[in-house]
Amino acid sequence: MHSSWTKRFIFFLNMFLPMDCQEAVVGLKRYFSNAAWLFFERAFASFLSFCVGVYVIRYLGPAKFGILSYALSFVGLFSGIATLGLDSIVIRDLVQKEEETEELLGTAFMLKLAGALFVLFALVLLTAITSHESSTNWVIFFIALASVFQSLYVIDFYFQSKVLSKYPVWVRCFSSVTSSVFKGVLIWFHASLIWFAFAVTLESVFVALGFVLIYTRQGLRMSWTFKKDRALRLLRDSWPLILSGVAIAIYMRIDQVLIKSLLDTNAVGIYAVAVNLTEIWYFIPTIIIGSLFPAIINAKKNNVKLYLNSLQRLHDIFFLIAFVIALAVSLCSGKIIDFLFGSNFTAAKTPLVIYIWATVFVFQGHIRGHFLIIENKQQLGLWFRIAVIITSVALNLLFIPRYGIVGAAVATLLAYSLPIYCSSFFHPVLKMNVLMCLKSFILPLRLAYYGRNAVK
Repeated sequence: MHSSWTKRFIFFLNMFLPMDCQEAVVGLKRYFSNAAWLFFERAFASFLSFCVGVYVIRYLGPAKFGILSYALSFVGLFSGIATLGLDSIVIRDLVQKEEETEELLGTAFMLKLAGALFVLFALVLLTAITSHESSTNWVIFFIALASVFQSLYVIDFYFQSKVLSKYPVWVRCFSSVTSSVFKGVLIWFHASLIWFAFAVTLESVFVALGFVLIYTRQGLRMSWTFKKDRALRLLRDSWPLILSGVAIAIYMRIDQVLIKSLLDTNAVGIYAVAVNLTEIWYFIPTIIIGSLFPAIINAKKNNVKLYLNSLQRLHDIFFLIAFVIALAVSLCSGKIIDFLFGSNFTAAKTPLVIYIWATVFVFQGHIRGHFLIIENKQQLGLWFRIAVIITSVALNLLFIPRYGIVGAAVATLLAYSLPIYCSSFFHPVLKMNVLMCLKSFILPLRLAYYGRNAVK
């Protein structure tokens, strides 16, 4: 009996480790500390933001929260342009060319600042020619203004390249607490909507100043330099990522923008509650795959079979986590909405039951993106995201007028899932990824089958 349970334990351990146990232990010793700091920060910030967000949503109500959510989504459509897809490129160069740190940071800062100012100017022009109310335009302006201060986030690239994430984590945690207290004060004094938009900018200011402080406290000087040739090289390397970033921003936010255009801000506010209750979980795959990604790359170098098995096991882990989250939230959606947000948001229950299942496909999408990078097929990722955008816009335009926000949730779920399977017909690499996804969907059957054989 004891031997049987021991075999089962070893089997399940090997099933979910993306490499053999010995390699996993070595990898964890190398990456655990940095990953733990990142996980703590994301979990803490997400939990705090969610708790404070509940009070903000209840205070603002569906209509005003709808305006705020619409503004965040509207600005979010342009976020890929503001960031210029430089993050991973700059971190890569900082690791490889440590002696050029000041030139890299200075050039990246100026590029990001230029991108943020361009987006801010473009949004000012767009809001001037739209039919938005002046209060909505000011909300959009303050949210867009945050990207200007976020250009100083290049300092975080330096700490990531040195595997010193604990310092930026301190800054972000402090900023999250400060921002949350500020929002609590706004609720206490019955502040208007525009102040909550200003809180978005204020949090970016706190983070930027905190990054400057920890950078200088490390004995480093901000004597950065801008080099035109360096800027051109960075843009040449990052342009596919810029387009991918724009594509991601569009298909993640276009549903709320279309709801505002086809329905009203009240519908946006109710729908945004379902979106927020779903997206709060999205930090989990980011942290996991970010920690294991170097180990998976090494696995491909050493053993292709081990590499493919590692990817399959990662698909299995992500499916299991996402399935449990989606099932739990679906079963408890009514109680969650009533308890957290009250009767004003009762209409969010059905969209939440549908929208939460997008978690399964979003989690798998994180693996697909990194898989395509390893296979040097980034352009396929761009075409895939374009397919998602086209599907999302078409289905939202078809479903929202007929079924309202429930139709928007169905359209988003279909847009996240249909292109995955249709894409398998166009390239062998995508077919391989789809087969891994499908295999993870029958994980319970596989566990039962292999587990039975493991103890024989």
